[in-house]
Amino acid sequence: MTEKEIINNEDIEKSINGLESLTDDEINIISSSFMKNPKEVMELIEENSTLSVQHMEQMEQMFAGPLPHPDILKGYGNIDSSFPDRILKLAEKDQEHSISMEQYAIEENFKANKRGTYAGLIVCVLAIFIGAFLIYNDKSVAGLVTLLTPLAGLIVVFIKSNKKDNSNYNKIN
Repeated sequence: MTEKEIINNEDIEKSINGLESLTDDEINIISSSFMKNPKEVMELIEENSTLSVQHMEQMEQMFAGPLPHPDILKGYGNIDSSFPDRILKLAEKDQEHSISMEQYAIEENFKANKRGTYAGLIVCVLAIFIGAFLIYNDKSVAGLVTLLTPLAGLIVVFIKSNKKDNSNYNKIN
């Protein structure tokens, strides 16, 4: 321990006698002494000073959740006996609403994916028919490019989809 960490009555008495000119270190010494032995420090202050000292404590509690803390809920019950029941019903309705919104979001996402799949299928089939038509009309290079481009796109999408599904499967297991 350093000298500053060693706290004794003489240091406190010296600091109390000259309260107007306390340094930060001396204030820290008094504060840490007070935390360790508040009664002794209070007695020394009363003996050596004409100043009055106030001791204040602050306590903070945190509670998180859809409902208030049970003690607070009891307090609402003291105001009106129907308040706790009304608060519980409100929380239940809020939870039902959250669940229905999540279900709606999932359903809409599924529908959007489905529409995207159908749109991709239509574009690919159309490109294949156009490519076949061009090949049939002696435009073999343009027809072949038009035919192979959507097929290459489908292959890339299929490979990426399988990799994504496999990585999700591996995360789960």
